[in-house]
Amino acid sequence: MKKFWAGISFLFAVWGGTAFAADMPVKAAPAAPIWNWSGFYVGGHFGYGWAFPEITEDTTGTRVGNPPRPKGILGGVQLGYNWQSGRWVYGIEGDFTWSDVKGSSNAVTPAGIVHATGLPDDYSTITARAGYAMDRAMYYVKGGAAWMNERFKQLSVTTPTCIGTPCTGSNDTWGWTVSAGAEYAIDPHWSARLEYVYMDFPTHEHVVTSNGVSANSFHLTRTFSLIKFGLNYKFGG
Repeated sequence: MKKFWAGISFLFAVWGGTAFAADMPVKAAPAAPIWNWSGFYVGGHFGYGWAFPEITEDTTGTRVGNPPRPKGILGGVQLGYNWQSGRWVYGIEGDFTWSDVKGSSNAVTPAGIVHATGLPDDYSTITARAGYAMDRAMYYVKGGAAWMNERFKQLSVTTPTCIGTPCTGSNDTWGWTVSAGAEYAIDPHWSARLEYVYMDFPTHEHVVTSNGVSANSFHLTRTFSLIKFGLNYKFGG
C-alpha cells in the first residue's frame, strides 16, 4: 500500500497545479455556471504499468528467486455513470485494458535456473467512484473488483524440464483495486483525466506450463500499478 499512497501523492502534485491555474478567476469575466457531472460517459485511456509477482515452487514451497518484473505500455476503454449532489459526485465505472506489459528473467528455482517470461495481457475493473467537484475540476477515488489474464513462458537454462521447446500456460484471476485521480471538463461533453491505479491479486494461483513433453507448476501472487491518462465523452447537456 506504500506504493499506492506514493502514486496518489505524485498524481495530485502533477494535476493540482494545472487544475488550480485553470480555475483562477479572470477579472471582469462573467461568472461561469456551476458544472454538472451527472450522466453516462464512455472513453478511452492509455498509460504505463508495472507488476511485482511473488512465485513459489510447488514441490518444495520455496520462493523463486529473481522472478520477472513485467512493465510496459497499455491502453483500453471505460464507461460509467455519475450522479452529482452538490459538490459530491458518485458513480460506477467499468473498464477493460489491453497491454504490452511483459518481463523476462533467469528465475532461480530449487531445480535450477529457468528463463521465465510473464505477459499480463488483459485486465478489467468494476468500481464504485466518489468524487469532489470544484466546478470543472473533480478529484476522486475508486474501489472495487479486478480481473486479469496472464500468459507464461518458461525455457530451461539448467533445469530438467522445459528443455529445447518453451513450456507455456496461462491463468485468469480475480483480485481487488483502489485508485485515485483528477478529471477536468474541457467542454460540456469532453473531459480529460489522470489516474493512478493499484491492483492486488492476493490468491496463491496455481499455474501449470507445458511443452507437451515436460511440465512445470508453481503458485504466485502479484500486484500491479498503473498510471493512466484518459478522455471521456459525456452524453447529455
